[in-house]
Amino acid sequence: MTTDKLTQYLEQMAAKLGVAAEHVYGVLVRQQVAEGWTYVVLAVGLLLIVLLCGIASWATRNDYENFSANAFITGCGAFLLCLLACGAGVRHIINPEYYAIREIMEVLAR
Repeated sequence: MTTDKLTQYLEQMAAKLGVAAEHVYGVLVRQQVAEGWTYVVLAVGLLLIVLLCGIASWATRNDYENFSANAFITGCGAFLLCLLACGAGVRHIINPEYYAIREIMEVLAR
């Protein structure tokens, strides 16, 4: 979608909404911050679960030398997934305007 076409769509939408356009944009920005915090909280919760399961698994084993490499790799993968989710949340919190505009563009592209 070209910039001119996007500008035209946004102007048409603003004309139809009138004063409500500013309110809608404010709501979208606040929603992006809320989504960001949701991502962060879920990522931290998942990280705690992964860590607690890893510690419990490690503590219940009598044979520390033969600790499963598969369990370690799975734990590392889950840890990386938590970091990615947390990173996505932080991006939404730091720059909510970008994600609000992106959401508007996605709706207009349909």
